Amino acid sequence: MEEGIPKERFEIARTYLLNYTKLYDQSLSEILGWKMDSKYYGYKDFLAEVQRRLPKITHEDVNRAIKKYLNFENLYIALITDDAESLKNDLVANAPSPITYANPNMPEKILEEDKIIQVFPLDFKLEKVRIAPATDFFQKAGVPKSN
Repeated sequence: MEEGIPKERFEIARTYLLNYTKLYDQSLSEILGWKMDSKYYGYKDFLAEVQRRLPKITHEDVNRAIKKYLNFENLYIALITDDAESLKNDLVANAPSPITYANPNMPEKILEEDKIIQVFPLDFKLEKVRIAPATDFFQKAGVPKSN
């Protein structure tokens, strides 16, 4: 995050997003979902806005935003699970999180990398991990307060 993303990766990501977002509204349920998101976030049509704005975004714009907004001081992650208390305990304890795949033929290189990832220390602080009912999300802007 400190160095931003390389220009080549930026170009690949921008091209991908420009092309792939054209496929986001292929069904009625997808169209409805995006219309709801658009209304929630205050856009007339979010996907049209993406198509209009993405070509104008520069590599420097993205790296400036990364440096300004992506840091561990203001990072919030929402996870939905049946057993939130166990997940919270595992996160705080830095318990290993083995990765599983439906595909039994994953390349060995990926499986070796997974061994590193599953034990990577995340350093969650107990007082920073909150449990909130899923129904509390998307009611208003911001992070739901814990009970």
